[in-house]
Amino acid sequence: MNLSIPESGLKSRLVRQLVVLGEEKKKFLDNYFPVYGKKRNEMNSYLSNYTRAVEKLLESAEHNEELLNNVVLIGSQITISYISEQSEQSESFTIDFPNKANAEYNRISFLSPVGYPLLLTEPGDVVTVETPAGVVRIRVESIRLTPEARGAWIA
Repeated sequence: MNLSIPESGLKSRLVRQLVVLGEEKKKFLDNYFPVYGKKRNEMNSYLSNYTRAVEKLLESAEHNEELLNNVVLIGSQITISYISEQSEQSESFTIDFPNKANAEYNRISFLSPVGYPLLLTEPGDVVTVETPAGVVRIRVESIRLTPEARGAWIA
């Protein structure tokens, strides 16, 4: 990763997030996926793909920080629509680290059934999500980083 990127507050938080995910990945995996096997391997690959995508995004956003609001990252506040044949409902929440998830404050874990498939999506993307209540289709309506989200980058 090119750490010579001029760092705004947001960029420095993303760089710290990458450091935490890099240095603490084994601890994170041990905590949330203690059994070695398929799920742990999938999450290891997922975290590696996520960190590579954030590194590329940081390089692309070197001169235009607004690009960072065009993709769902850990710490993004997003508005989604649940797409169904009967109606369309909207909801807003922040995707966060598991230890900071709190439904009362509309903060969901990136490991949750909704958070996991939304990471790295863009406005207009539609994803199918398997939840305990059944399969739902979700469209990403908007993404933004609020002052609260900006403080939520580090686990």
